[in-house]
Amino acid sequence: MKNKFYHIVYIFLFVNVIYSQIMSNKNVNYQFISIYSWNDEILISDELNDANLTGGKQSISVNGNEVFVVWESVVSQGQSNIHVRRSTNGGSDWGNIIKITDANSETKKPVIKSDNSDVFVAWKDTRDNVNGEVYFSVSRDCGMSWSSNNRITTSASLTNLPSIDVEGNNVYIVWEEIISQPLSAKCYLVKSPDRGMSWDNILLLSDDNSIVEEGAPIVSAGQNVVHVVFGSDRHSSTTQGYNWEHYYRNSIDEGTNLGNPVRLTNDINGDSRFPMVAASNSKVHVVWWDDRLDTSYEHYGYPPTPLPTDRNYEIFYKRSLNEGLSWGEDIRLTNFSNLSSNPSIAANDDNIVVAWQDYRDGNFEIYIKYSTDGGTNWSEDERVTNDIGASEWPGVDIDDNGNIYLMWADDKSGKSKIYFIKGKVQLTNVNVKGALPDQFYIEQNYPNPFNPTTIINYSIPKQSYVTIKIIDALGREISTLVNEEKPAGNHKIIFNAVDLTSGVYFYQIKADKFMQTNKMILLR
Repeated sequence: MKNKFYHIVYIFLFVNVIYSQIMSNKNVNYQFISIYSWNDEILISDELNDANLTGGKQSISVNGNEVFVVWESVVSQGQSNIHVRRSTNGGSDWGNIIKITDANSETKKPVIKSDNSDVFVAWKDTRDNVNGEVYFSVSRDCGMSWSSNNRITTSASLTNLPSIDVEGNNVYIVWEEIISQPLSAKCYLVKSPDRGMSWDNILLLSDDNSIVEEGAPIVSAGQNVVHVVFGSDRHSSTTQGYNWEHYYRNSIDEGTNLGNPVRLTNDINGDSRFPMVAASNSKVHVVWWDDRLDTSYEHYGYPPTPLPTDRNYEIFYKRSLNEGLSWGEDIRLTNFSNLSSNPSIAANDDNIVVAWQDYRDGNFEIYIKYSTDGGTNWSEDERVTNDIGASEWPGVDIDDNGNIYLMWADDKSGKSKIYFIKGKVQLTNVNVKGALPDQFYIEQNYPNPFNPTTIINYSIPKQSYVTIKIIDALGREISTLVNEEKPAGNHKIIFNAVDLTSGVYFYQIKADKFMQTNKMILLR
């Protein structure tokens, strides 16, 4: 096991949270002092095979000091297996990889949930149906041994994207079933009242209309209430385009009956994709990615144009404070003119963490945001990964002490592999509504000397075009860290000098008529 390396990042920042349910802005400014500490990242999957994640749909589950992760290990074209791995000391060390399927079929989209000594896994499997069925397995001894693979669904249609949660003796699984491409898909819920020993009747979650497509359901249970969010195109006929919106349904009797569907999004000029939900106490938190602000194309046809990395999808958030009875406004969590996608969310009491993949740096990297007050205020974006590979499909969980457990897929080695990192954040927020910097300023980088990353904080009193460049001792430009319009406020960037040799370097800011150059030292 490698020695743990902790780097502490002090971030002085402003957060501008945009509430935009009806596209009118409501600005709230807060000052945060944030301390992030991260362990070294750990390779979780094996060296030989490509590995795929379901991402935010519960690829990771934390239960006390035990951490469980699940992924799809690709054996060959059309053949893969579900792998599980466990840590018994909070992610510092990991046990052997356990294979819980061994069929000559394709097993995909696994999800996992641990509760006490039981660990539950569901996935899509093509062994009995080339289109796929939902299968389930359980371990009663903290992941050491596993039950046989149990088939949950029996359909001739394409069954996909399971999601799982557990509360008390009840295990809940939801999934989508594509009835007739491209016209119809539906979402379903099933409950096991005895922790996976038997299963009740399957309930239809979505619209029974044969020409409506509804899918990508996600489930979270808490305080005897079951919460489900799913996507729907039931409004596309009225908007004359391909308009996905999100709907919410709950069950207040442990999955026996369902409440009426509640429409969560209403952005007819946008496309709301792949929601994620986390329930904690009486609060319900939902995140998704949304291109309502991108007017560069029109939403027509099926399927919509493949997602280019320059399309402006942003991460949005919405919450209910009363078990889904009423909902607050949409809150825009990201604000960059590039693709932010595939968010994952976890909540524990009022601590919430959101992770997503982001193309703002010209390469997919994993970012996170954090809230300590149940989603009222949020930290600035924190970039976690920084490598040549595409970091994608994050899965995240959080424990009772506020530790963050994050996993993702990365192809930096030439194959897709699964990586894990554990972190900790402490936030102290001081309400400074309306406060803005009164001058241009760039701080001395911290730490200095550094190896290999350092933080650069800067302030601008008005919206300005900002460039920040790295220059070597000979005056040559090494890198451009910022080259875009920035809003007034306090900002921070992380410079990674992993490819540079030891020595003296300079960083220079130009904004409006302001220019300043500071020295920094890279010490290997």
